Amino acid sequence: MLARLRNSTYLDSFADGSALLIMREWDEGDAAALLESPAVADTLVAADVAAFVFDGSDAHSLRTAQRLLLRIATAAGDSLPCVLVATKDDAGMSQVRIADAA
Repeated sequence: MLARLRNSTYLDSFADGSALLIMREWDEGDAAALLESPAVADTLVAADVAAFVFDGSDAHSLRTAQRLLLRIATAAGDSLPCVLVATKDDAGMSQVRIADAA
């Protein structure tokens, strides 16, 4: 069964009981709009987890993710599990992408 959830998120469950969750990315502007929305509590209650992904090689990225995590957790009444997820680049691919984009 494929179910469309809020913000273009999809959940697909299988006969064996396993499930696949596809999430939507929210940037700082999206998060700010959510936090200012009157429906913030309803939106956060519908979530199972909030994952804050940051660049593991960028201290500013970590601080931003921490700040957003604190704001979302506070708005959710500390009832929403939150995790910080660091991305890493041990294969050097980001430098290739930067060079290709230039």
